Amino acid sequence: MLDIGTVSLEWGTMLFQMMFFIPVLLFYAFVIYFLVSVLKFMKRKNQLDQERNQKLDRLIDWFENQANERQAHRAIEQIGKQDMDHP
Repeated sequence: MLDIGTVSLEWGTMLFQMMFFIPVLLFYAFVIYFLVSVLKFMKRKNQLDQERNQKLDRLIDWFENQANERQAHRAIEQIGKQDMDHP
C-alpha cells in the first residue's frame, strides 16, 4: 500500500488503472509517429516529383530542339534541290 497523506492506494488498484492508461498512451504515441512518418514521406515525394518534372521539362526541350533541327535540315535540303533544278 502507498500512503500519500490521508489517501492510500493499493498496488492492485494502480496496476488496474495503468492497464487502461498504457494502451491509450501507446495509441496516441502511434498516431503521432504515423503522422510524422506520413509528413516525411509526403515531403520526400514532393521533392522527387519536382525533380521528375524538371527532368521531363529538359527532355521535352531536347525533343523540341531535335525537331527544330530536323526541320531546318529539311528546309536546307529542299533549297539545295531547288537550286540544283534551276541553273
